[in-house]
Amino acid sequence: MKRKNRHLLAAAFSLIAMTIASAPSQAADRILNENSAGKTYAIKVGATFHLVLSSTYWSLTPLKSSAPIKLLGEPVVAVPSMAPGMPPGMGRGTVDWAFRATRPGTYTLAASRTSCGEAMRCTAEQGSFLVKIQVKR
Repeated sequence: MKRKNRHLLAAAFSLIAMTIASAPSQAADRILNENSAGKTYAIKVGATFHLVLSSTYWSLTPLKSSAPIKLLGEPVVAVPSMAPGMPPGMGRGTVDWAFRATRPGTYTLAASRTSCGEAMRCTAEQGSFLVKIQVKR
């Protein structure tokens, strides 16, 4: 397994472990990521979920006031420690936004980025993230 994939896998396992440890009386929160793009997810009212994208260049599109989901605080940015031979920067790391489903409804959650690495502009597909959330009772 490549070093980059190991770091991403380790970050994902850490996030899952922290989620489970912080809510022992409930099932782990749903975690959405790049593989969730273009899909629709059903979330129950009152449930929490996370959007974890694997580049620190991602920005969340502000939620509309009519959204049936609520952003829970500031995003958590995790940057892996420097690996030998790896240059700093390049957006390495993850950004984790936590949400709570507040009422029934449908919402398209969006994020974007313009940089896909140091001095690399994103193509339209690389710079856009959309996922549909259906909040149900």
